[in-house]
Amino acid sequence: MNELLIRIESDNPVEFYGINDRHLYLIKKQFPKLKIVARGDTLKVLGEQEELDLFGVERLNHHATVEGGVLAEECSSMLSQFFAERRKKSP
Repeated sequence: MNELLIRIESDNPVEFYGINDRHLYLIKKQFPKLKIVARGDTLKVLGEQEELDLFGVERLNHHATVEGGVLAEECSSMLSQFFAERRKKSP
């Protein structure tokens, strides 16, 4: 199972997700084999690579630009610090 993180650049999440998550429901309906989790301005999509690749097909979907490694160094540093502190606290 692969993971894809999509950052939403819309100013207003309600415009992207729709009222009562109507647009999100339509995305989930169009891609039933994928698990889609929405958190604020980020969509986390889990599934097989062939299904994830469909997000890049313009005729099937609103075109999304996917960038990997965004904030990778900052996230790595935060995780390293978090687990270092946990190791210090553990008996």
